[in-house]
Amino acid sequence: MVAFWRPSLGSCSWPHQSNNASSSIADRDYVKVAVLTDPQLMDRTSLPLPPKSLALELAQFFADLFMRRAFHQSVLPLQPDVIFFLGDYFDGGPYLSDEEYSNIPVYYLSGNHDIGYGILHSRRAEAIKRYEKEFGSRNYRFAVGKVEFIAIDAQTIDGNPQGILTSSTHDFIKNVSMDVQAYPRVLLTHIPLYRQDWTDCGPNRNSEIVNQRILRSADGQEVVYQNYITEESSKYLLDSIQPVLVLSGHDHDQCHVIHESKYGPVGEYTVGTVSWQQGNLYPSFIRGTAVMRPTARKNSSQEIEVTVNADTDTDAVFDPMAKLLPRASRSWTKRVIKRLVRTFRMVIIIAAVNVPLYVMLLFKDWIDQ
Repeated sequence: MVAFWRPSLGSCSWPHQSNNASSSIADRDYVKVAVLTDPQLMDRTSLPLPPKSLALELAQFFADLFMRRAFHQSVLPLQPDVIFFLGDYFDGGPYLSDEEYSNIPVYYLSGNHDIGYGILHSRRAEAIKRYEKEFGSRNYRFAVGKVEFIAIDAQTIDGNPQGILTSSTHDFIKNVSMDVQAYPRVLLTHIPLYRQDWTDCGPNRNSEIVNQRILRSADGQEVVYQNYITEESSKYLLDSIQPVLVLSGHDHDQCHVIHESKYGPVGEYTVGTVSWQQGNLYPSFIRGTAVMRPTARKNSSQEIEVTVNADTDTDAVFDPMAKLLPRASRSWTKRVIKRLVRTFRMVIIIAAVNVPLYVMLLFKDWIDQ
């Protein structure tokens, strides 16, 4: 893994900024942000294996080792000012015991695999209490440098309007909307905002497009499952919070879309999972720089603009305040070499599993003779 991750770091670095990098974050006009999501740490609910079986422990060990190496070799060398995890830290969070839950590192944004969808909140109230005890509030705001980040509990926003959890989320959003916006805002949500079916996700996506699918309880009040926040709630978030950028997870693959709001276009980056066990052989993260700069406009005072250049594991560069730049075409030779490397890696893995088994069978036949 070291040999695989190291070569790509040279092409994935933050642009040089004029401010003194040694100055405090609060004094700088830019913030270096790394965004990860959906590690879904493997637990006893992940595979149909006995909880204490050797097979499950081996699977957990290698899945954790893969993410640890990806994090240490890909994210930390870039020296971000702050790291965001956008939810789904566990595979079976609502179903784990307190003892199993207590050993998980502290992260900050709740996901459906952490607290469940609305249908579970009344049935497993302990999952909410435990999450808040370990991680703090599910809806909160904070500033990093001169950028304000708004984190919401996306699992409750489309729930029963009369429910305590849903109403508290809406109250939080209402309070944010009423405050004077001192800094540009970035919205953090585990579940992505609504997009029309078959919306193009850009060149960095490796899997098929996932369309909206939302299931509700028999009374229609609570969410059982959803791929995206509803169209109505998405519009409500954009118009109330007025973000310049949205960061989300949940989908397990990259997606970049532009939303329209009454304040103008807003870019959203959905970050792919950092875990190979969740279907991504190349752990994804976003490397972004939030830069504040004054822009002179006719008949108006100076305003603040935020530009975020974000890289996924494919090293593409974006500017959500402008049109999506076309991805530089890769040469045919490079694509062939990349596929050969993948094929060779798969052959090595298959051989590592099957050769010892084959040798044991030969040894058994030799003993039987």
